[in-house]
Amino acid sequence: MISTFEINIQADPFKCQNYQTVTVSQATSTKMAVQGDFETPCIIELTPINDTISFTIKGAARNPVTGQPEDITIKNLKQGKKVIIDGEACTVLQGVTNKFADADMWEFPSLLPGNNTLTFSSALCEVTIKYKPRYF
Repeated sequence: MISTFEINIQADPFKCQNYQTVTVSQATSTKMAVQGDFETPCIIELTPINDTISFTIKGAARNPVTGQPEDITIKNLKQGKKVIIDGEACTVLQGVTNKFADADMWEFPSLLPGNNTLTFSSALCEVTIKYKPRYF
């Protein structure tokens, strides 16, 4: 007698802690000591204090081949309308609206273990960064 069966296994090779959150208001940079021992995706929330043509974040993305930093730029920001760049879900949303067409980036945001410095093109947005420390 031959039997056929299917086994589905879902596994995450990393151990993750609860979200860590850093919020920066009216600043052009922030330094973060990221816990963990492995690169982790992050979620960046931008809430503009006035209409902004573009907003650039440096230090939250890297070229996967060279490791060199790459910028993330979001265009057409509207006062008080939060934009979420989600490195976990790989989405860029303003509310429920897909805003990826207004994003200029090659990689979604992530943070490296240890010290990370993020710089912003202006102080015209409140920026919230969320991440889960990852351990291999």
